[in-house]
Amino acid sequence: MEENSRKEANECYQKGEGYLQVSCWKCQSKPNYLDAIPNFKRAAELYHGLKDYEEERKAREKLGICFYSTKSFWEEGNEYEKIASILIKEMNKQDTGYNYVVNSNKSYIAAKDYAE
Repeated sequence: MEENSRKEANECYQKGEGYLQVSCWKCQSKPNYLDAIPNFKRAAELYHGLKDYEEERKAREKLGICFYSTKSFWEEGNEYEKIASILIKEMNKQDTGYNYVVNSNKSYIAAKDYAE
């Protein structure tokens, strides 16, 4: 079961990476962030279930980039909060985790149309 989950997580991550790649061979002039998001989300969920926190952090960082690029600042902030939680609680990296808390707050105030 764990092996299947890891395989699926890796496939989702790679598929998400594929959407972010720009190539003249694919006739794709810019990354496709909207299609990459569900793949990175699924990969992050699976890595979390496997307790592979380093890989989960990488997937959530990619999600942060995707949300920033699509101007979904609230979702970007949520991902940075999750990364901070992983770093502080699971990986015992308080200094780096604090940086993600700060980045999360910056994301929340980037678009001032959020009532929260």
